[in-house]
Order: sequence, then C-alpha cells, then structure tokens
Amino acid sequence: MCPKQGRGKERVSGGGGGATGRGKPTAIGSNGGGVEKELEQMLRERTAAAACGYDFVVGVSTQAHKDALLEADSSLNVVVTGCKR
Repeated sequence: MCPKQGRGKERVSGGGGGATGRGKPTAIGSNGGGVEKELEQMLRERTAAAACGYDFVVGVSTQAHKDALLEADSSLNVVVTGCKR
C-alpha cells in the first residue's frame, strides 16, 4: 500500500536521487558514493514512485552530473537545476 502525498503525480528527487511525494527534494549520493551507488538508490526510489502512481524526476546541479547519470541509465528523467550546493 502506498500513501499518496501532495497533489501532483510527480515525485521529485534532488542531489542525485531520492524522492518525496510532496515534491521536496532529498539528497542521496551527495557524500561521494559515486554514480553506481546513486543509481541503485534512484532505481529503488523510481520503482516505489511508480508503485504509487508518480513519475520520477532527478534534479542535479550540473550538466556533468546529468551526463554521468544518463550514461549509466538513459531511461532516467534528469533535469539540471543549476542550484548551487
């Protein structure tokens, strides 16, 4: 069972992964764990989001981070926020 939170149908992640139903980013993988570790967590989060009827979007602060994630898994929906960390 999945408690749907928020009004939208989009789960948002930030900092390289994570998700919340309220659209507030959570940071996962920002401790130097590498793209592979981030990807494992994101795929778990994306599966959970889909089970709840949400889309899954990854927000990153640089184009280089986006490129690395998409190279590892081109099925991700990744956006560059440009936010300073």
